[in-house]
Amino acid sequence: MLIVTMEGEGAAATGAAGEDVIDAQLAMQTLGERAGGGEYLVFGAGDISHEITSSMTDSLLIVGPLAVLFVLIALAVAYRDVLDILLGLFGIGAVLAWTFGFMGWTDIAFNQIFIAVPVLLIGLSIDYAIHIFMRHREERANGGGDGPRGSMRTALVGVGIALLYVTATTVIGFLSNLTSPVPPIREFGIVSSAGITAALLVFGLLIPAMKVEVDDLLESR
Repeated sequence: MLIVTMEGEGAAATGAAGEDVIDAQLAMQTLGERAGGGEYLVFGAGDISHEITSSMTDSLLIVGPLAVLFVLIALAVAYRDVLDILLGLFGIGAVLAWTFGFMGWTDIAFNQIFIAVPVLLIGLSIDYAIHIFMRHREERANGGGDGPRGSMRTALVGVGIALLYVTATTVIGFLSNLTSPVPPIREFGIVSSAGITAALLVFGLLIPAMKVEVDDLLESR
């Protein structure tokens, strides 16, 4: 019987192994499988981290397509307009890009808890988009405002203030996770708050501005 052990400094929490530890244990496992003639068992933080990463990838591959399908159905039912659907999808992509970019900028590693973040942000983004776009449509149907720009301004003044308050209270709620002694939970609160703020900025500023410019361009033809 041959037993190989590895000791190192730093945290040894589940899923916290470094890349060198993961690569070393995976290489040991591969060598054992190639050698044959005996039974080999490799177990440690690196092996656990690899399995956790694989399970998270599998979960995202299941949740991701379902979330996209839900988005398409919800936007198609609410908008019945290809342009608005494309703007909504672009906005959701921008929110997710900003959120994961924030994680990279702050050096926050992706873990099991963060699987819920994309679904949370997709649902919230759809909610923001529907509120603003439908209020804009209502204003245009009633003949209010000065074209697309004036209607959007009225919509943002009315609905935008409410969304600002909702975002503030939601962010405060998620930031309460900072009181937790568990680091992944604290990071979950920070990332979720950043993503929710990004959703407000994207669907409160960027997407309405793009909507106005596109509508002006189409109506000028």
